[in-house]
Amino acid sequence: MLKAQNLSGTLPLNLTSLPYLQEIDLTRNYLNGTIPSEWGSATRLVSMYVFSYFLFHDLLYSSSLLGNRLTGSIPVGLANLRNLTSL
Repeated sequence: MLKAQNLSGTLPLNLTSLPYLQEIDLTRNYLNGTIPSEWGSATRLVSMYVFSYFLFHDLLYSSSLLGNRLTGSIPVGLANLRNLTSL
């Protein structure tokens, strides 16, 4: 359980090495920065809930952008996510 753990800093890279990670909830923490490209290797990830971040890949079907401070453009690849049903 990583929700509301007062985590700070950037999105942890070591979580991407968990081969069966399917869902992660990092909401109510103090994460900042950009999404490292290594998160693209979390190929089994289907749900990711984080404030201030978003990550999209083929299996992703649900993502929460609630209460975020996102800046920049929406990734063009978002249009290719056939499984995304909730954003």
